[in-house]
Amino acid sequence: MGVPGFFAWLVSKHPRCVRDAIDGAKNNILRYDTFATFYQEFLDSLRKLVAMVAPTKLVFLALDGRPPTPKLFSKLFKKPCRYNRDASLSSLSSSEDELDSTKGQTGDLIPRNRKAKMAMVRHGTPFMNRLESELRRFVASMMLSSSDDHRRRRSMTSSRLQWIVSTSEEDGEGELKIFNHIRALPFNAHDFHCVVGRDADLIMLALASPLSRKINIVRQTPKDGVMIYKLISIETLVRDFEVQMEEPCSVRLRSTMRDLVFLCFLLGNDFLPGLEALTIRNNGIDKLQQTYMEVSVR
Repeated sequence: MGVPGFFAWLVSKHPRCVRDAIDGAKNNILRYDTFATFYQEFLDSLRKLVAMVAPTKLVFLALDGRPPTPKLFSKLFKKPCRYNRDASLSSLSSSEDELDSTKGQTGDLIPRNRKAKMAMVRHGTPFMNRLESELRRFVASMMLSSSDDHRRRRSMTSSRLQWIVSTSEEDGEGELKIFNHIRALPFNAHDFHCVVGRDADLIMLALASPLSRKINIVRQTPKDGVMIYKLISIETLVRDFEVQMEEPCSVRLRSTMRDLVFLCFLLGNDFLPGLEALTIRNNGIDKLQQTYMEVSVR
């Protein structure tokens, strides 16, 4: 659902809402040749990320499940099939055979072929099944560690952290699962939510959320061989839009944010092709905002 190039536009037009994450946190970009190395480095990176964000109530880990049908059709149109059906199935089958569920424990090499890599991260593959198992073990160890820390402190005010793992068996993209869960939570004025990911659609989902002022996004950005973590304040972004729209905080602001999100989708996303006359490079978002303001004043 993300708009290509939106984050770069955000940094350029609204620098106040983007800053380095806590302590300027950064991490080496994962380099791995075997499944065993991948699982270990992935979980180590996840552990560091949890320590950096320091959640106090809940950690929700979501893997992409079956994508919505419109996204499947969009992918088919963007990447037309160049092979006949039998050849495609044969290629996928051979990739599945290489990704036996026992591999990754004995140092088996990860395939170099990009298509094989893309095939193994789909729903129901042995690789994804193994990744889900590793995530569950990771969560179990983190919960045990949290329980031990709690007993050592013996503090009645220190509650145990709740963990939820949404696997690829559950339909929907990971970010949509997370925001659906946030939407379903009972409202608490003291709660703040931090969502971690690289897709620009996280920003769109946050802006369209009724809790936009209580959502921060940690974005992972590769730079010079390391992964930089940027913190995006959605509250600051909403305030910037308020100033641009020359409208103080009001009931109408919520619909305005949703309108702007919708207009940004005219530039294209995972579900819809963009209008050729509008791109971020030719100031498409600025033109849409200006037109929206002119129309809304009438």
